[in-house]
Amino acid sequence: MARAGHLAAVAGACALLLLATAAPAQAAAAEPQGPVIAQGQDRVIETILGAGAELPAGCRLAGSEIVRAEVVADYLCQGGRGQRLLLRHPSAATQDARQAGPLALALAPPAAGGPPPLAPADAALLLDAIAARSLRHGAGFRWREPAPSRSAPPPAPSPAPQRPEPLRPRALSPYAAVTFAFAAASVALALAAGLIRRRRRRP
Repeated sequence: MARAGHLAAVAGACALLLLATAAPAQAAAAEPQGPVIAQGQDRVIETILGAGAELPAGCRLAGSEIVRAEVVADYLCQGGRGQRLLLRHPSAATQDARQAGPLALALAPPAAGGPPPLAPADAALLLDAIAARSLRHGAGFRWREPAPSRSAPPPAPSPAPQRPEPLRPRALSPYAAVTFAFAAASVALALAAGLIRRRRRRP
């Protein structure tokens, strides 16, 4: 049981580590790479989109949303039909988009569950009208470059392993040296005395 609990704790720690490392990468991937819409552009965008104006095919602006680098505009038109327009920076425009002043306009199908789209001819008329308004009122529209992302500083390099210093003989203190010399002299005297005694005992 203890071993299973330990393995579960290790697995949980590994999962948290993976989430922590993946979150910054996902956040960086979600950030737009090109220009984004500057703040305070609501009024000029509504003017370009024709808010409150009569538009071709009996269309009226039903709502719009600014999503950093894109404007999503929805229109309700005659016959219960609808149309969606996407406004982006010219550098991020699709091949079928039309550039008009500071914006690139493209048709898009209505949101899921919304009204059926306009006929192609009516949708083209609506696109022409919004493109003309972008050319006429687009001078007050501004893009800005996104702020650079703050990436985490690189980890500090690990210190190089240190080799253990070789053992060196320690110098004896004066007291230890005198003691060692005295002990050596005592051993030498004892050995000499023993040799003398052996010689005297021989006949």
